[in-house]
Amino acid sequence: LFPALVAPCHRAGVELAIGSSGGVAEPVATDHHPARPGRPGPVRTGGAHDLIQDAQIALHWAKTDGRARWRWYEPDRAAAVTDRYRLSADIPKGLRQGQFTLHYQPLVGPPRGEVGAYEALGGGHPPERGPRPTGRFIGLAGHAGLIRPLGDHLLAEACRQAATWPGRRGRRPYVSVNVSGAQLHQPQFAGYVAEVLDRSRLSPPELQIEVTEEAIVETGRAASSLEALAALGVRVAVDDFGTGYSNLLRLRELPFHRLKLDAAFVQRGSPPPAAGGGDTPQEFLAATVALGHTLGLEVTAEGLETADQAAQARAAGCDTGQGWHFGRPLPPHQVRQAVWSGALRDGVSPTPPRRSRRSAPASRPARRG
Repeated sequence: LFPALVAPCHRAGVELAIGSSGGVAEPVATDHHPARPGRPGPVRTGGAHDLIQDAQIALHWAKTDGRARWRWYEPDRAAAVTDRYRLSADIPKGLRQGQFTLHYQPLVGPPRGEVGAYEALGGGHPPERGPRPTGRFIGLAGHAGLIRPLGDHLLAEACRQAATWPGRRGRRPYVSVNVSGAQLHQPQFAGYVAEVLDRSRLSPPELQIEVTEEAIVETGRAASSLEALAALGVRVAVDDFGTGYSNLLRLRELPFHRLKLDAAFVQRGSPPPAAGGGDTPQEFLAATVALGHTLGLEVTAEGLETADQAAQARAAGCDTGQGWHFGRPLPPHQVRQAVWSGALRDGVSPTPPRRSRRSAPASRPARRG
């Protein structure tokens, strides 16, 4: 049937191409009507109205998947789509009612295991649906056009909570917060950060902003925001380095303080050597760390889950490590307890590390903060 529908037709000597998409739904399988091979499983047991509705949904999938094809109605896919719509609708309500929570994962440095910072990891917790992971809400917020208000809310909440952490010997850990490209491209984003710091009474060096490589691909507004943040005294880090559109010139030109290597560098042993030889995974990791140090950046290895991975990162020269090996994300009250009990041995230095953006240092800078 489908090939016949898409066959071209001729009118007045002109061949007309015809496109066609289809959605198919069947009632639940029974002893009298067993399931056909290849179909995704039973659907509703209702009447013709339900079947037509399911077929229309499957038709919509066929069109969104590229047209000129047909799709079976899949109950699991329909349930997932419904769940996404409900979660998207939960975001504005969650913002109004303060239902988005934060947990904090430590950044640990050798040789004594000092905790110098905590990364804020956000999540949603609508009471009627239970807790949801950060990535789920962040992705949905992006599709729904709500990434800016959600990201701004999490940034303000992280600064407010970090300002309550106790200090030891005049120091306390700084907080690291992920920022989306949409936030970074706001004309007054640095001004908003300054207001948040003022309201929370958190000093600029006690905040680190993390941005992905994709967020800084374009020049212009993103660069201006980063320059303004650095001028405030806020630390700036490149997150998940090695997974995006790496541009070494951008790393050299923009005012970054830290390079956070993607977990793949240690969890999968780094990219394989080239055919005919090449660096080993450990050498590749060490070379990447050396590049960061040459640019005047501190380097953090992410995703460290085992003692062997932590040792690998340490041997490569990483300044800090982050991952389940050092600690699971903690709720705010447990972070306060960890800092107060002395789990933090060193904290944030009075000012963030700075470097010239016009020329790289000839030697590795001294470890900072």
